[in-house]
Amino acid sequence: MEKNKTGKYLKYAIGEIVLVVIGILIALSINNWNIEKNNRIEEVKILKNLRSDFEASIKELDELDEIRKSSLSCIKTIFSIIETKTNPYSEKQLDSLVMYASVPPTYNGQMGTLEMLFNSGKVNIISNDEIKNLLITWPGLVDDVTEEEIILRDLSYNQYDNNSSKYLSKTNQMKLFKYRNIPFQSMPNGAMKSNYDGYFKDSDIENNYAMRMSLLLLIENGSENLVQVAKYIINKIDIELKNNK
Repeated sequence: MEKNKTGKYLKYAIGEIVLVVIGILIALSINNWNIEKNNRIEEVKILKNLRSDFEASIKELDELDEIRKSSLSCIKTIFSIIETKTNPYSEKQLDSLVMYASVPPTYNGQMGTLEMLFNSGKVNIISNDEIKNLLITWPGLVDDVTEEEIILRDLSYNQYDNNSSKYLSKTNQMKLFKYRNIPFQSMPNGAMKSNYDGYFKDSDIENNYAMRMSLLLLIENGSENLVQVAKYIINKIDIELKNNK
């Protein structure tokens, strides 16, 4: 009799334990499902923000590319003057030519969402491994371009200015510069007269232009690569967002 009671009690206790374990497992499963659901909701939001960031980057890169193309065209014209030793341009035209040849555009690369992912450690919330790997490699691609832009800026603002300041009026050049809505034309007239004959004969000036031209070509190539990668990432994000609907 006692044995039967003990056996029934053990069966009841085991049954209770099994039910508790099953309940815990169900609760954990529901909790994990909720976490996964919330992660996917957050992932969609992040992907949409990343898409906007990359679209803004493409727009900025395209704008900078137009400036680079203008600079390259002006430098080629300057080399033609140096090579042929003929100058068919007025001083005002030369001021404009030299000004636009000297502009060193730089990519800001503001990617707020991507920086947030890296700083918060949430990059693993991106479930698509290809997109995640592309995001991880993006900063390195940007660094390759910006490093060359920094060298170009140094050539343009420091070495070049040191060589050209004895020949040219920077004030007269800046008055001809047009960029967005910045009123450069409101600058006062300069008293200095430019000496373009001496300028075009200076070997340091010629070498500086050669260096800047090579850097512009390298940056242009790197920038085009950034645009292609950004477009590819946007395409992959669009596919992922479509699959998450």
